[in-house]
Amino acid sequence: MFVAGLVLTKTVASQTKEKVIVQTEWAADYLKFRDESCEAFLEKSRKVNEEYKILSYSRWDFTQESRQIVFSDKGVKKLIADVQVAGDWSPRSGTWMWGWNNSSLDRPLTKELEKVKALGQEKKWFELTKPVFAIDSDYAWTLTAVAGQIIGAKTAYRGPDDGGYIYFLITDLKWVK
Repeated sequence: MFVAGLVLTKTVASQTKEKVIVQTEWAADYLKFRDESCEAFLEKSRKVNEEYKILSYSRWDFTQESRQIVFSDKGVKKLIADVQVAGDWSPRSGTWMWGWNNSSLDRPLTKELEKVKALGQEKKWFELTKPVFAIDSDYAWTLTAVAGQIIGAKTAYRGPDDGGYIYFLITDLKWVK
């Protein structure tokens, strides 16, 4: 569940298996930014998830062409979400790959994620610029929340994908009439 995932990440340490965040002058700035971003995104997500009941739908369908997830129940479309792909996490390798690095995704699906990469480059926050690195699934939620806050997403959603998980950032929601 998304909300539980973000709550857990509040206690996750800043290091990964590859020690992407190293002890440098900018580490404290990044950690503060990361924690504040997660907290703000979690609060925003709670409100959106309460209003739209995203986790209550029995089915979701995604197509790259539309850049949307359609949530439905019993074959009836209920909610349409415009999305960007934050990234994906593989339990086999225990790695995260930023959406902007995934060549199997159409460019419009990750266009907004370029802002995440650009901020990382500007501030020298390597966790936002390294294309692929080892983390656990809880920390994948942390990175999704940070990216969501940077691009102004409303909430996030995780779905299964080829033995792993794809992390979507929902940028707009519309009820199906």
